[in-house]
Amino acid sequence: MTISPPFLKDTDANILYFPSKFYIRSESMSRRSSLVQLPYSDLSKETADGCFNPRRVDVSGILYAEDEATARALVDSVHAFSHKKGLELWYKGRRIRIDKLLESTIQDNGKRGFLYNISIGFQAGDPFWYSEEKEIIPTSNPYEFEINGTADTFPIIQVTMLGPASLLALEVNEYSCQFNAPLIQNDILEIDSYHGKVKLNGEDAIKNFSGLFPKLNPGKNTIEVSGGSGSVVINYSEAYI
Repeated sequence: MTISPPFLKDTDANILYFPSKFYIRSESMSRRSSLVQLPYSDLSKETADGCFNPRRVDVSGILYAEDEATARALVDSVHAFSHKKGLELWYKGRRIRIDKLLESTIQDNGKRGFLYNISIGFQAGDPFWYSEEKEIIPTSNPYEFEINGTADTFPIIQVTMLGPASLLALEVNEYSCQFNAPLIQNDILEIDSYHGKVKLNGEDAIKNFSGLFPKLNPGKNTIEVSGGSGSVVINYSEAYI
């Protein structure tokens, strides 16, 4: 089985691949304090235990290069790419958000063949690895479904109205929310728990939103829509800690 090398990807889908034999190591940069617990808040996001521990991710491996300048060119390209917006590091079908590049090192490994040990360290935007985006279309109301992962994840829920309604309420597991404004047929309401945004027909409508942004649990989940009728699409990524 062929394993794709790790790569960086930005919001414009530009990609920078690392050499094929580079690997990933990630670990928490700090331990949770038993004395002081600082809540982590990135709009609606939070970790499952209510505390955010920054995660360091290192990409490292051995590079064959004619000279150190050639090896350094790879590191320089990573430095340049790390300034792009919405940076994600992908490996084995999962991705982690990157906040910034921390450091990089190049060392001659002392063996014949122009081999260099390269290590590049990043700080992750949150402690989770995410799968590719997935989609669920409920076929009943309420609707029960299962997802994989090891941590809660924050979906984007889109409701296309099938008729008029004075308001619309959603209940996802134990999280309830409500859109408190009239809706008409073919209106598209989007509740984006990941970014903490609400849009109606593409326009900001957070002022009409109340309640808690929904999140999905690993395993069984239930969604129910009330107050009106609409077709629902749930987009999410599995989260792994």
